Amino acid sequence: MVYAVFFFILPGIIPALILPVNEDGKINFKLLKKQVAYLVLAGVHGLFINGTTGEGAWLTTDEKVQVFKVAREMSEGRVFLCAACLQPFTEMVINEAKIFEKYKPDYFVAVTPYYYNISQDAIIEHFKKIADCSSVPLIIYNIPQCTHNKIELSTVLELAKEENVAGIKDSSGDFISFTRGIYTPVPESFSWIQGEDYLDGSALNYGADGMVTGLGNVFIKPYVRMYKEAKKGNYQ
Repeated sequence: MVYAVFFFILPGIIPALILPVNEDGKINFKLLKKQVAYLVLAGVHGLFINGTTGEGAWLTTDEKVQVFKVAREMSEGRVFLCAACLQPFTEMVINEAKIFEKYKPDYFVAVTPYYYNISQDAIIEHFKKIADCSSVPLIIYNIPQCTHNKIELSTVLELAKEENVAGIKDSSGDFISFTRGIYTPVPESFSWIQGEDYLDGSALNYGADGMVTGLGNVFIKPYVRMYKEAKKGNYQ
């Protein structure tokens, strides 16, 4: 596998883009466009698309592509775009990622396989196969309350050695493991992204590279300010 040149652009405020729907369950693309414009104008660094807040596990691949295309159009290249492929099985993730490649995401996002419990070795193999399927960098998404398969810190550290694994979004709430990871030597290009809103401030204080926030869909300006102040060393 030949990888694209990887630039360290992942850190920052990355809203988990919320999905507006009509009463009939159809996606409200008019509101979606407004939401993307609102977030980009507020100064976010990236968008996390088709994740948990974006109903990604319930959308068809075609619907996910439509949402991503809106985000691409409205953001106009001003932020990086993370395309979540929340499929339950390795080959399904790879197939969806290959469909998304033509729309030029900056990152792919994948969770562990879900429904069945699997070993940490199987989790490593799962993410390695996904990382090898494309030149687009992969973000590991740890959300065991939904997948029922936790990614242990030792597994994260092993995956961090992979050239095309860009970082982890940790929504497990296991702050001890997350901060231990931050202070463990890994390749400089690997980013530690906090995914639990109630831990965001503490995570930045301990050196997290950024955060994926659901609440930021509504209160984005305080998040942008918090990140800027943290990078100045002001944690008051």
